[in-house]
Amino acid sequence: CSTTQSVSQRLVLTNPSRLPQKFGFVHIPPEIRVEPNDGFGTLLPLETAAVTVFYSPLSATEFKSSLTCATTLNRTYDIPCTGHGISPALRFSETVITMGAVPVGQFVVHSVVCTNMSATSQKMEIALPPEATNVLHIRPLVATVEGHSSIRIEFEFRPKTVESFQPENPSDDGANVHFQVSRPDAVPGLVHPSHHEDDQSQPTKSEHSWSYALPSEPKSYHGTYNVLCFVDGCASQGPQSFRVNVSVIAPEISLKPDKIEFGQVAVGQTGVMKLQVINNSAIDLDMTMVPLHSVGPFSILNALRVVNAHGGLRTILVEFAPSAPLIFREDLVLQTARGDMRVSLHGEGVSPVLSITPADGKIHFKPVLAREKGYTEFSLLNSSLFPLKYTIKSLDNGTSHPNFNQTSVFSCIPNEASIPPGETQVVRATFSPDHERPTEYTTTFRVDVPNQTEDHVIVLQGRCWECQTYMLHPNASSPPPNEDVFELPLHVSTPLALADFVKKPPRLIQVEFGSEAHLQHVVIGSIGPQGDEGHAPSFSDGKSSTPTTFEVVFESGNGISLMEKYRKYFTLEPLKGTVSPGHETSLSIQFNPHVDEHESTNTSNTNAGSSELRILHWIRVTARVTLKGGYIPPVLGVVVSEQVVHLVLKARVLT
Repeated sequence: CSTTQSVSQRLVLTNPSRLPQKFGFVHIPPEIRVEPNDGFGTLLPLETAAVTVFYSPLSATEFKSSLTCATTLNRTYDIPCTGHGISPALRFSETVITMGAVPVGQFVVHSVVCTNMSATSQKMEIALPPEATNVLHIRPLVATVEGHSSIRIEFEFRPKTVESFQPENPSDDGANVHFQVSRPDAVPGLVHPSHHEDDQSQPTKSEHSWSYALPSEPKSYHGTYNVLCFVDGCASQGPQSFRVNVSVIAPEISLKPDKIEFGQVAVGQTGVMKLQVINNSAIDLDMTMVPLHSVGPFSILNALRVVNAHGGLRTILVEFAPSAPLIFREDLVLQTARGDMRVSLHGEGVSPVLSITPADGKIHFKPVLAREKGYTEFSLLNSSLFPLKYTIKSLDNGTSHPNFNQTSVFSCIPNEASIPPGETQVVRATFSPDHERPTEYTTTFRVDVPNQTEDHVIVLQGRCWECQTYMLHPNASSPPPNEDVFELPLHVSTPLALADFVKKPPRLIQVEFGSEAHLQHVVIGSIGPQGDEGHAPSFSDGKSSTPTTFEVVFESGNGISLMEKYRKYFTLEPLKGTVSPGHETSLSIQFNPHVDEHESTNTSNTNAGSSELRILHWIRVTARVTLKGGYIPPVLGVVVSEQVVHLVLKARVLT
C-alpha cells in the first residue's frame, strides 16, 4: 500500500455463547485503525458483527504485527497482520476532499497539489466514475509532472439537479459512488413533559417552565465519489485514489437571473442590467462581494445592503463598459452568512460597423451654375446590433475652397444622427458655389463614430460654371492655370468707363498630343436646373434655360500662315451640334502625324539623289468654338448671346 493511502479489510466477530460479551481491540499499532467506535463494542448472545481494519503505512517498509482482541470473558484473540508500505512517485497534498455544501446551480472549487518525488517525469491520468462526469470536473485529467516539480489539480463540483443524488443501492459497499439523503423530518429536541398526551392532566409547576425545540433540519443530499489516479510505469504500486465528499442543500438565497448576458455593447458605451437577491432564510443577511477585476469591464453601481428575512429582496445594478472589441467573462461572488453565490457575467465589446455607399466614399456632383444648388445623396448602413451615433465633420486639409463669403461650398443634412441597428440613414449633400473655378471644388468629410476602428471618409467633388454651356477637357494632363485674384467673374457688373481696364477671365482649352497618332475628346455640356427632388424646370432669379448650339472653326492667319499648314494633322468631329440642358456631347480630336507621308514619298522619288534633314518640333493650331444659347451672365451690363472658347491643339511632328 502507498504511504499516502489506506487499505481496509473486513473482520467478522461472532458471539456463540448464551451470554453477552464486550470486546475491544487493544495495543493497536500506529499503522492500524479499527472502526467503528475505535474497535470497542458489545455482542449479544449468538450475534454477529463486522468491524473494518484500516492499514495506513507510515514508511516504505514491510509491516508485520498482530491485532489483539480482548473480551469480558477473559479471552484474547491474536490476529496476525502483514503489509508492505510503498513510497509513491506522485504525492498528493490530500486524498480525502470534503467540498463545501452548495445549492443547485452554484459551484465550489477545491485544489490539490501533486508533487513528483522522483527525478524522472511521471505521467498521470485521473479516471472519473461515469456517475460523476456531469457534476464533478477535474482539471487536468491527464498531465505530465516533471521531476521534483508540482502541479495544481482543481476539483469543481457543480450540481445541476438533485435527482442524481437519490440513493439507489446503499448496500453495495464496493461501489465508487455512494449517495445519502438527510433526515427530512425535524430533529427532536428537549420538551417539557406536559407536552405529552399522557401527562396533560398533571398541573404545571411554573408558568415559565423551560422548554425548547430545535429547528427542523433542512433537507440535504450527500455523495461520495472514489476517483482513481493511474501513474504510467507504476503498475506494481497500483492506482492511487481520491475520496471526494460532496453535499447539496436547498438554497436559502436565490438570484434572478442566475446568469447575466449583456450581449454586444459598443466599445466606449455602457450597458446596465439588474440582479435581484432574494433571502428565503429566517434571518437578515449582510451581503458582501469579492472585488471584481480592477481594470475589467464589469462593475457594481450601487452599495450592497442587508437583505431582509422571509423573502426580502435587494436589487444590484451591474454595469458592463467594454474597452476593447473582445469577449469578456467574469464571476460575481456574493458572500453571506448562509453561503456564497456566484453569478456568471458575460459580455462582448464590439466596434461600430458602419458602411458607406458608395464604398470608395467619392461623390461627384453634376455641374452647377454659379449661385445655384446641386443635390445628391449617399447612405450610411449600421451593421451593428446596437444604435450607432455619427457626426459628419469637415477636414480642413487645405484642399477645400470656400465661397466668397467664406461659407462652405458643400454641406450634409443631417450631419449628426443616431442610426438604429440594421437600418440605413440617407444623407443629403448640397453643392452651392457662388463663383466659377478653373478646377473642381473638393471637400473631404469624415464620418466620426465613437470608438471606430477605421476612418470613414467622404470626398465631395463638383464643378461650377458662370455660363450654362461649358467646355471641358476631362483628361487634361497639364496642371490647370493658377487662379488670379485680380480677375473679376462674369457676373460682377463693372462701369463702362473701366471696361478697358478690367481683366477678362480666359476662355482657353489646351489639348496636347505627342509624336504618335492619338485620339482625345473634349466635352461640351449644358447645365440643367436642379431642385430639391432632382430635375427642375428652370433656374432661380429668372435665368433662362435653353438648348445650346456649337460650331468649330479653325482660325486663319494673315497671308501664308503656318497654322493653316498644320491643320491637316488634326481632324475634329463633329464641327456643329446641339446640346440639351442637363446633357453632354463629346468633340473628338484625332491627331495623325503621318498624313503627309504620301507627299514625302513622291518627293523622295523625284529627288532621289538629294538628302533632306527632318527635325521633330512642336506645332500649334487654334480652333474657335462658338457656343450659342443657354444662360450667359451679362458682361459689363451688356447681355451677350454667345461665348467663344479657344481650343489650342499642340503636337510634335517631323518637318
